[in-house]
Amino acid sequence: MRKDPLLIALIALSIAVAVAFPSTLGRLKELINIKALVILANFMIISEMWRESNAFEKIALGLSDKGGLKVLAGISALAGAILMNDAAMFFMVPIALAMDPSGASIPLIAAAVNIGSMITPFGNPQNVIIWTHYSVDFLSFILNTLPASLVPLAIIVYALPPRGKLKEEVELNKRIFALAFVLLVLSISLIEKNMEWIALALSLLTYVIINRKVPKIDFNLLIILALMMYSFGSLGYVLRLAVGGSLETMLVAAGLSQAISNVPATLILIKSNPPWRALTLGVDIGGLGTPIASLSNLIALRLSGYDYWEFTKVNVLLLVISLGILCVTSLVLGYP
Repeated sequence: MRKDPLLIALIALSIAVAVAFPSTLGRLKELINIKALVILANFMIISEMWRESNAFEKIALGLSDKGGLKVLAGISALAGAILMNDAAMFFMVPIALAMDPSGASIPLIAAAVNIGSMITPFGNPQNVIIWTHYSVDFLSFILNTLPASLVPLAIIVYALPPRGKLKEEVELNKRIFALAFVLLVLSISLIEKNMEWIALALSLLTYVIINRKVPKIDFNLLIILALMMYSFGSLGYVLRLAVGGSLETMLVAAGLSQAISNVPATLILIKSNPPWRALTLGVDIGGLGTPIASLSNLIALRLSGYDYWEFTKVNVLLLVISLGILCVTSLVLGYP
């Protein structure tokens, strides 16, 4: 396992929490959400199949001359929703750089991935944690998060220029694409029936049979998330932050995400069982703003080499606008 500063820091934090609050060790089974980790591992395999099928590159290639970067923003949001935001960044950012060598579009394309990921319960790690903790119905989850994504996505599409074209031809692997789609549908159905282990086994077996190799599962990320679940979940139990109603929950979640990232913010706040929709929108919209607010932001910066402060300015502006609109809808319409 490669050396990872974040992993080392979380090991140290977990040890410190265990020493300071030894009673939390008796809550390990409750704190570490095994179901969420299994679901994440499953969707990592499916994401790898989507990547190997070249589906999103093919879509981008076919539509790039019909709207350029504006179309790429929509494709990026779709990739974030289906692939999980961290995985989507690894190939949407290179596509954006190929279409726009200046890199000026990177903050907005990264934001599109993050906004898209908020729509589905498996679009990012914090959504998986909330989905499994509150046992929200799959369709209900989407219907509750989709409205909040529309305005920021519209702003992103409007702000991007209708230029940029991919020239390199890619071949769609129809067999892998079809299998990935079938596995996605089957996995959602099995997870809804609390059969996530069967979903994982099915995805793993399918991948091994068609590729004759073991899929690339990011065990580092899974271990990091498990350590976060223990350390920040323990702090959540100790602190028991009472954040009030939906509006307060959303604002606290978004603000806390700016300081410690949205997954730890989720793990701390979820122990108080706040309204799930407000928590979800808070930590997901909170993934905008500072680069540290979401791990996917740091991935985008690392892949593109884009200026840290310029990236922050664009994302903070999107964060303020998005939260402002949600504050109005909360006061007027009760959403969230």
